[in-house]
Amino acid sequence: MTSLLFGKIGKKFNQYKNLVILRLFGGLGNQLFIYSFARYLEIKYNIKATLDIFTGFPKDNFERKIELNNFNVVLNKTSFYNSLFFPARNKVPSLIKYLYPNSIYINEIPGNELDEGIINKPAYNKIFLEGYWQLPKYFEEYKDIIKNELKIISKHKPKNEKLFGEIKLSESVALHFRRIKYQPALPLSYYYDSIKIIEEKVSSPAYYCFSDDIEWCRENIKIDKPIVFIDNNKKDQVEDFWLMTNCKHFIISNSTFAWWAAKLSSYSEKIVLFPEINYWPNKDIFFGL
Repeated sequence: MTSLLFGKIGKKFNQYKNLVILRLFGGLGNQLFIYSFARYLEIKYNIKATLDIFTGFPKDNFERKIELNNFNVVLNKTSFYNSLFFPARNKVPSLIKYLYPNSIYINEIPGNELDEGIINKPAYNKIFLEGYWQLPKYFEEYKDIIKNELKIISKHKPKNEKLFGEIKLSESVALHFRRIKYQPALPLSYYYDSIKIIEEKVSSPAYYCFSDDIEWCRENIKIDKPIVFIDNNKKDQVEDFWLMTNCKHFIISNSTFAWWAAKLSSYSEKIVLFPEINYWPNKDIFFGL
């Protein structure tokens, strides 16, 4: 009787089929990877990929929130019922096959590509995907389309508009530090060595420092060149990100936030310096800058 009841409930809600449902979570950089992967699947396979925007943020240890609404994107939000799959699979796994019949769940193995045969020749009504999908190929194949969609459309603070003007008119170099609750933190020697390289290649560089711990940077970064510590955005990741993407050159941390800022920069002669691969959480993916 129980099986029959849940079978009817699942059938009722599953009459509206979404082929692919991706869970959205993490910080801004991770959200951009997930979105890019969703668009990659949509364009390549002519399907509708929808995003669970409900379940990935309520218990986030960094109090992060959805940021994609600040970009030139169309958010295909999945239904709340579909979103419930992700917490339900851990809390009531025995009911999943009744509530979500003919479905499959795939948890990403970092650094590995998805078996796209599952998408190309689907044997399931719904495919639930969870992971960061941080392979640059998911961006590169349709980069012109995705790059246009990843333009920030939200309004900017007056002080940031002023900084934007300065950044565009100078040989601006973005310095990015990720420190709070983050391992491994990069040694200062990486930044000083990178600055030496910039000094050899760029005439009159002007440094703009971005960080989740800007006071630490102010106290510890000692260089004899102009440097502006961006301290007016606090927890506003999007404003920092917008300013960073408009810099000409980059010395980035081992962070997807910084990776995307450098990637989306439109300056044709940009120089991007980044840490050796052993400092990245996912060691095989941060190429193509």
